[in-house]
Amino acid sequence: MKFTAEKNAILEVTLPTSGFASGKSTIATTEGILFRTTGDGSCDIVAYDLEKGIKTSLECTVEEEGCAVINATRFIQIVRTMPDGKITVAVDERNNRTMISSGNAKFELQALSGKDFPDLPELRGDRGFTIKHCDLKNLIAKTQFAIAVNNPRPELNGLDLDVKGNRITAVSCDGNRLAVYGMDCEIENVGVTAELNFNIILPGKRFRGAYEDKRCAEAHYVLHRVIHCFYPSDRCGLRRLRPVYPESAENFCDGRDKGA
Repeated sequence: MKFTAEKNAILEVTLPTSGFASGKSTIATTEGILFRTTGDGSCDIVAYDLEKGIKTSLECTVEEEGCAVINATRFIQIVRTMPDGKITVAVDERNNRTMISSGNAKFELQALSGKDFPDLPELRGDRGFTIKHCDLKNLIAKTQFAIAVNNPRPELNGLDLDVKGNRITAVSCDGNRLAVYGMDCEIENVGVTAELNFNIILPGKRFRGAYEDKRCAEAHYVLHRVIHCFYPSDRCGLRRLRPVYPESAENFCDGRDKGA
């Protein structure tokens, strides 16, 4: 595999992508970023830690097609130290040695085989909705302070989203604090013609990277085993929590009209 791209373009894509790579894992490939060059003059950039993932692309000049997994932290550190201009990334797939070069600057590091990278789950949802990024961010910002961390009840470690028509209510509860915030949003149904009426729980540890990316103008969520978020040119996904949110919180929410 070998491709050449501008330094700023590489950083613009890999910096947010690195947030989806695992910090420490028994599966070494999840700690890196998958680079997969294609024949259309682009390189697919994928990160997936088995709970959240993202797939985007980098416009580049492809000299050799192939795929490899490069450690996210080390790769970004190297690219940042290189001079501005075009950077060439070449991977010898026989021994997975990676050469990153720009002008007189050259760095080598060990890569992993791209064939061992876990597959990013495909979209299989039967219903969902489209919501503006600013609305989603507002819902999360108003309630994330009450999301539990490492609570033995997994549902309390997430944010409950109740969707009824064009109104979304976010609820979080850590056992001591309860946060409820509802707002009317511009929502577009996906996969259903009837009015939206369902509930999902977003895992608190995992959704932050999905909404903090400033490139995101809108996110497309589809309810299924995996919740997918589609950016204008990227695809991001995270696993949703299955348990039902506590009835006490739901009963409290049924009596409110406005967000608290």
